Amino acid sequence: MQKSLVFTEVAGDTECHGSPVEIVTVPSGAYVTIDNGRYHGSAPIKFGNVCHGKHTLEITHDNYEFVSEKLIVPVSGRIEKTLKRATKKITVKTSLGNSQIEINGVNKGKEPVTFSAPLGIEQSITAVNKEAEKVTRNRAFSKDSDSEYVINMEKLPGQIDFTAFKVRNPGVDI
Repeated sequence: MQKSLVFTEVAGDTECHGSPVEIVTVPSGAYVTIDNGRYHGSAPIKFGNVCHGKHTLEITHDNYEFVSEKLIVPVSGRIEKTLKRATKKITVKTSLGNSQIEINGVNKGKEPVTFSAPLGIEQSITAVNKEAEKVTRNRAFSKDSDSEYVINMEKLPGQIDFTAFKVRNPGVDI
């Protein structure tokens, strides 16, 4: 199924000789500015008359990396930008400690585990500890998320923690 693009005509500078400039982003809906807001709108968009010469193009979209680059008009008239998903470093820990961490079904080893979480995409994070029930949490991270994610785990009933005993009695086998 082919989508048809809808463009908004935006008046440009009437005092210069320029060219129309069309900007399309993937995904669509990114906010586009040229020259600090002199021309602006949401992509896909067509600016009617952009003066010939050098301009600064900026593109922002939630959960995607910011784009800032130089634009020289006249150009082909159509600029297409595929935006790159932004990521954030997240460190995963549990309330028990010494747990195995899986992210999207892939074992990442013992905690703490640090990974680059793609923003806005749900991640499946599983913590496994022999002293507790396996816990899986689904979470999408944003640029405002804390960089540390702690999974609360409760010990199984009847489990005795011999950690302190072993520290005080290093030669005793349990």
